[in-house]
Amino acid sequence: GYRLRLAGVRPLPSSGVRPANVTRQRAFVGVFDVLDGMSMPGELIYSMTHAQYGRLPIFLTVSGEAGRMLAVFN
Repeated sequence: GYRLRLAGVRPLPSSGVRPANVTRQRAFVGVFDVLDGMSMPGELIYSMTHAQYGRLPIFLTVSGEAGRMLAVFN
């Protein structure tokens, strides 16, 4: 499989009322580095696994920068 490292988080412009069950104030983009010199196809849902938080399906797209992927969280 692929190994990723969270490289950063960028806020996205958000307007309007947020759903009551969403605790964050705005959308954001998670920026991930693909490790071990690998590349990944984008526009796919990947099953991510974290030691503390377990499995989470995340839609990843290519960032335009080699070795970087993006995930939008709305």
